[in-house]
Amino acid sequence: SETLSDTGSLRGDLRAAVLAAAARMDSSTGRALARAALSLPEGPPGEPPLPARSEALAVVERAAARGEWDVARCPPDAGFSLLTGGVLHRVMLERRPITGAWVDAIVDVIARGVAPR
Repeated sequence: SETLSDTGSLRGDLRAAVLAAAARMDSSTGRALARAALSLPEGPPGEPPLPARSEALAVVERAAARGEWDVARCPPDAGFSLLTGGVLHRVMLERRPITGAWVDAIVDVIARGVAPR
């Protein structure tokens, strides 16, 4: 699995993560792998069949350390689900491209939602 970028900010890290996921899924092979992952038999609770989970959680840990992510307000797995779910929905269900404006909108919603009040 690849390591997600450490851009020094939550917004930058989330943007890089969405773009990396979109690049992986922007092919027939990527879409086939996503379909295969979604059709795997149910595993233990809390252990999705997505190899990038530990890298995504590292993004959350860095953001929490910088004071950008309130983990008590939004658990890391919830943020991870929002990010990956958004990408999967856009590519697999809507069958629409992931544009810069769409990425910015998703990143803004997540960053605002996890920020300390």
